[in-house]
Amino acid sequence: MFYCTFKETGPATYYTDGKQFQDAINALQASGGGDCPELAINGILNGMAEGPKLGSPLYVLTDASAKDATTDNIREVLSFANSQGITINFLTTGSCNDDGSPYAPFEKIASETCGQILQLSSSRELRELSSITGVTLGGTTCLSTGNSGSSNGKKKRSLRESSFSYSIPVDDSTEKIIVSVSTENENPSINLTDPTGASVGSGKVSLFKGAIYEINNPRPGNWELIVSSRAGKHNYLVKGSSETNVDFDYFFVMIPTRRISRKPIPISYPLLGEYNYLLRITVPS
Repeated sequence: MFYCTFKETGPATYYTDGKQFQDAINALQASGGGDCPELAINGILNGMAEGPKLGSPLYVLTDASAKDATTDNIREVLSFANSQGITINFLTTGSCNDDGSPYAPFEKIASETCGQILQLSSSRELRELSSITGVTLGGTTCLSTGNSGSSNGKKKRSLRESSFSYSIPVDDSTEKIIVSVSTENENPSINLTDPTGASVGSGKVSLFKGAIYEINNPRPGNWELIVSSRAGKHNYLVKGSSETNVDFDYFFVMIPTRRISRKPIPISYPLLGEYNYLLRITVPS
């Protein structure tokens, strides 16, 4: 847990007991104001420095954009998150800086860690998401992600309005899917249909700028997510969970060409034609 102030961040506080963590959050008090944007990225780094468990999701709750979203800071956050399998999710309640794209750094971090950014209008919406976050804490797998600027969707036109359509394949091993959509404009028209073409209403939470679906025992096949063009720029994320899934991680190692040391060296990204590389896959027993 961490909190951000105008001049500094922290202290980061570590709890292993859920009740203590909840009590500490409830005891937080807001004071001052007018210090937007804030040191959100440094706050994330401080939290990561506490050594979260491998694969832990990270939630950032903020009402402001970040003033410390430098290239180096974002690179450091992504490097740590990707090495530890951490998904980073942002829950925001507005921004006092509406110029340009104040949440662009948050969107980049969320997208590259298979997380999501949701803009909420009230604490009521946050409470409605309690069951969704509980499922995420239990362990989910990123099935697909995209946005209105990517090529993985198609534009549809009808007599009433145009919309974006995205195909979501679901196999018979998936026991639950969570589909979350974040939009630029308020009160967006968002629809999810199952493989039979039936519209899904149960398990949907409509948000001020988006929607979240929680579907138990989804029918195998191609699901379709339809987002109205009136929603503006948007992004979506699909996660799934199953008792039969096998989670694994991978990394590249370089095999040195010199005879002094033949010990493999872990690297982030291989370079074509430079060295001999091995791809190692780790699977939990």
